[in-house]
Amino acid sequence: MVRGSAAREPRWRNEPRNYILSRRFAQWGKRANGDDVTDQLTREAAVGDAPRDLGTTEPGPVRVSPPPSQTTRPRRRRRFLWLWIALGVLVVLAGAALTLLIAPGTTIAGVPVGGLPPSVAANVVSQRLADTTVSVNGARMTGRELGVEVDADALTSRAHSDRPLWNIGTWFGSPIDAPVTLEPGKTDRALQHALPALYTRAQDATVTFANGRYVAEPAVPGVRVDTRALAQALQQAYTRGLDHVAVRTTKTEALPPISTDTAKGMEVKLNAMLAAIGFYVGTERTVPVAPEVASSWLTVTPEDKTGSFAIAADPAKIQTAVDALPGEVNRPAVNAENIVDSTGKVLRTDSAGQPGRALGKTGGIARSFATQLSQGNAEYRLPVTETPAPTTNLQRSIDVDLSTQRLSMIQNGAVVDSWAISSGLPIAPTPTGHFTVHVHIREQTMSSTQYGYVVPNVQWVMYFDGNGDAFHGVYWHDNFGHPMSHGCVGMPIDLAERLYEWSPDGLEVYIH
Repeated sequence: MVRGSAAREPRWRNEPRNYILSRRFAQWGKRANGDDVTDQLTREAAVGDAPRDLGTTEPGPVRVSPPPSQTTRPRRRRRFLWLWIALGVLVVLAGAALTLLIAPGTTIAGVPVGGLPPSVAANVVSQRLADTTVSVNGARMTGRELGVEVDADALTSRAHSDRPLWNIGTWFGSPIDAPVTLEPGKTDRALQHALPALYTRAQDATVTFANGRYVAEPAVPGVRVDTRALAQALQQAYTRGLDHVAVRTTKTEALPPISTDTAKGMEVKLNAMLAAIGFYVGTERTVPVAPEVASSWLTVTPEDKTGSFAIAADPAKIQTAVDALPGEVNRPAVNAENIVDSTGKVLRTDSAGQPGRALGKTGGIARSFATQLSQGNAEYRLPVTETPAPTTNLQRSIDVDLSTQRLSMIQNGAVVDSWAISSGLPIAPTPTGHFTVHVHIREQTMSSTQYGYVVPNVQWVMYFDGNGDAFHGVYWHDNFGHPMSHGCVGMPIDLAERLYEWSPDGLEVYIH
């Protein structure tokens, strides 16, 4: 028996036979277990599952319903889910806009920036001011050509901080002024090209060498446009938000890059170098360099970029002085000489001695000195090997033999010279014993009330005791070798001078 219209093709004919049989066995199994057999897709009573004649071999048509995922109710739930997601995104975007954007109605230097993030607003402000046409005393140029500068990043960041979009109370607030600055070199070049009559060139201070020293010549100021006043005028004009602004200039003094004070400072520095320049061994300026020679080594160049002077030295010219160094530096050691008494006590140093010197390699000295001079250092320390000076002690004494009327100069136990003298007469004999020289007098008048004499201009006097007895020169007689004095030891003037110079205070005297 066939269900349905005779003109309609049964659905089971379009399905594979194994599929139909598997479904039938499943349904018969459920009936045997007493289960309520329903279509697994529609949950309705399965079509063709009612009891029927088992003798019938022709199966009825099978009804197939869509899967649960395609029913009406799940589609509505998914549609509402997308709606809520879209609404959440809109809320997030709105919150971000309230937080990240600048309040409406905000202007910076006349440029509207409301509703923009700070980074975009900074670009808008910078571009607008750069493209604005500026008329300076009738000469037209753009803000970019004029060197207009504003700190757009800082301005827009502050505007966003003070006036965020979420704060309705800050909407359409007062305009924000933008402090305008001008790039000095660029602005001056643009104005000097457009308005040359407004500029007079300033002259740098200089330093020249004359009469053995360096002298500073003062700077001469010029005239230029007052760019500070121009920047203030531009700031006021920009605030009005115009695409074209017109300003008038004022003049001011144009100072040169190198001032008079800078030149005077260089004058002091160079003259100090001249006073110290030379080749040194330790702290001794062994080979001085004359100022005229040093100035020929040096070149002093003004540098406008740094507002100062540069010092340079020529190694080739310095090399001439380096070539002469060995003859001026090398020397042998000189012994030191000390005058001592019999105990070894130093009475006088006749020669301090001098160490020997040998100059080392001179290659590279000229270039190295040139580098030092360019840095302001005029003292070049030479590579020198020194030989210590030995010390010689000379033990000296004076010996007077009254029996032979002779004086002898004794050094290190040997007689170095001897001559005749005149000692005291019997009425005033010269004392005998061990004495020391304690006073040197170049010239004096000698007198005695006891013996009734006054002798002026007695030279080369050395007292050796406390009774007024001395060695001295005699000009009033030449009877040497015989007693003639009142206790003193007299001798020819030239010999008295020699003894005077040879004998330090403390020299031992032996009279016998």
